[in-house]
Amino acid sequence: MLRKELASTRWKPQVIAMSGVTDCYQPVERRLKLTRRCLEVLAEFRNPVIIVTKNHLVTRDIDVLQELARHEAAAVFISLTTLDATLTPKLEPRASLPKHRLAAIRALSQAGIQTGVMMAPVIPALTDHEMPELIATAVDAGRDARVTSPSGCRLESGRCLKTGWPGIFRIKKRKC
Repeated sequence: MLRKELASTRWKPQVIAMSGVTDCYQPVERRLKLTRRCLEVLAEFRNPVIIVTKNHLVTRDIDVLQELARHEAAAVFISLTTLDATLTPKLEPRASLPKHRLAAIRALSQAGIQTGVMMAPVIPALTDHEMPELIATAVDAGRDARVTSPSGCRLESGRCLKTGWPGIFRIKKRKC
């Protein structure tokens, strides 16, 4: 279906976002490979894609993402909520543990794929105290690579934080 849509003369190349509502690297993706097959079609057409995921499984598709990256048509954002491996399964069932997400950040960025880190939600009294360490760890994971600025969102206020430089914040007045 995707190939048919992209082959249509009416299709105007535009960025396709994967995982807007549900992570496209759910555990069932290991077996079905729907995301991988869609990425292969997008690479055929050199159509840009942005992926947001909490799953290390994205690294399985580095070869296809590299092909898209050669045409500046791929970006992957890894969501990192906490570094606490005991808290992760409670907050994000079926998502990769923090160490695996950090490994994905390293692997993607070292492969030349534009990689970003999203730190959301920031949960007051539960994960907010981790922000400095989260940022430092994320920056370190992407050191000497193409990692974009980390960003995050506080759960109770909907105000977003975006850093232009590691450790320097400015408040963005927009909804997350």
